[in-house]
Parts: sequence; structure tokens; C-alpha cells
Amino acid sequence: MNKQKIKLAAIAKNEAAYIPEWVFHHFYFGFDAIEIWINGTSDNSFEILDSLKAQFGHRLTYRNTDNLFRECVTDGKDFQVVSYRKLFKSAKKDGFDFIMFLDMDEFWIPNDFISSIHSLVKDFADEDPSSISFQWCVDIPDANKLSFGKLFSSQNTLAKDRHVKSLLNLKHQPVLINIHNTVFHNGRYFLANKAPFPETNPKEQRNKSLVSIEYFAENNGSMTPYFVAHKVFRSQMEYVSSLARARRHTTNDKSFIKTNRPGYWRNPATITTTF
Repeated sequence: MNKQKIKLAAIAKNEAAYIPEWVFHHFYFGFDAIEIWINGTSDNSFEILDSLKAQFGHRLTYRNTDNLFRECVTDGKDFQVVSYRKLFKSAKKDGFDFIMFLDMDEFWIPNDFISSIHSLVKDFADEDPSSISFQWCVDIPDANKLSFGKLFSSQNTLAKDRHVKSLLNLKHQPVLINIHNTVFHNGRYFLANKAPFPETNPKEQRNKSLVSIEYFAENNGSMTPYFVAHKVFRSQMEYVSSLARARRHTTNDKSFIKTNRPGYWRNPATITTTF
């Protein structure tokens, strides 16, 4: 079988401090190309990307999408969803086989910290998946965390979440491209452990954006071979700073701070993984 071409895409706003680690992390784990769309940014993201481009060449692309953002606001459309649809279409046109959409605080990770994204795709070759979904594992608030500290350590305590992010098969026909997953015509949906994606309540699970309540309860105490680490909290200073990026890309959230964050203190059920 020929090697599959896998692209990673992201939207970023004032996240220059995190772009290098995010780019290096995902190239290390085998993604063939990365594309980043920058909007509403007043930091030095483009200077950082120019420096990274000197190392990674054509594998790394980026663009200013302020005009597209303004168009979406005028038309009442969700900028993130519109962007993902355009990125899906262009990746397919450019000959890629799979694409994944992540934010700058999300990191695709193999639990052995060795396997690559290509190892995953090879493992699923016989299944011909439309999408492969990875549960979020969220970092834990810690008042002692250093600002801009190490991304991971030898032992990492995380809280599993029902949300997923998904690797999408560009050879399959999409019906609805969305943020956490995509609905395909006659779709074949899997989770990272090769189990079929259970959908017991389609409306509540929002087009396979979340694993079912039953699946989550049954599997919350175990790690999957691959997951997405969602670095929501980091240090207190970074958490508060991140709120200022807001969520004005959506059609119904005009607040100047992020309104989908729970506050820095919480006590979720956690799971520890060792890399």
C-alpha cells in the first residue's frame, strides 16, 4: 500500500507563543503537512511562522484570513466551520488522503509516545474509515504550574472528556463538515481503539462530536492507544490570558472573553498516563 498523505490544519489568533511547540510536536509524530490560518492577530505569529518555514519548507503553509473572517461576520456564518470546509476541499484537491483539524491547545498523541499518525492509518487500512475519532484528555488546573512550562512530563495526569477530534478521510463524501467530526455519506466511524463510534443519542451527541454517555461511563478509567491532549488550563496566567481570545468566530457569541471555559478550579475524575 502506498504511503498515505496526511495533513493537519488549524486556525490561530494571538497564539505565537504556542505555534513552535505545536508545529514541532505534530511534525515529529508524522503529519506530512501543516496549514495554519491566522486571523485577528496582533502578536508576531507571522514572524514566528516565517522562521519555521525556513526549516520545514513547503510542508508548512499559512495565510492571513482576516478578510474571510469579516465576510463570515457579515454573512452570519461560523468562521471556524467555513474555514474547515475550505481546508477540507483544498486538501482533497492537493492529493492528500486524510486531514485533521486541531486548535493550538490540542495535541494528537500516541499513548506510547512513539507511534506516528501513519502507524494509526496503517492499522485502520482494512476498515476503510470515514473518520477516526480521538477523545479529549484535558490537563488539570494546578496553581503551581510554571508559565510556559514543559508541555508534557514522564507522567501526565489528565481528565478524559466526551468530546472528540477526528481524522477525516478525504476519499469519502462529506455531508456536513464540522468542528469535532464530519458526517459522511454512508460513513464508517471509528474510535482510536478501533471500536465503532457508538451513537445512542444522535441529537445529544451532536453529529458524533461526543462519545455516548454509556461509552464514556464504561471506558472512563482506561487510556486509548491514541488521544488528543487538550491543554485548556496550563498555568493560571496563561489560562486567564487565553480568555481574551474570545469566541467571536461563532455566529452567536459576541462576548469579548471566552464563555466556554469552566474557571481554573475543578476536580474531575482523572487518569494518569506514562510516556
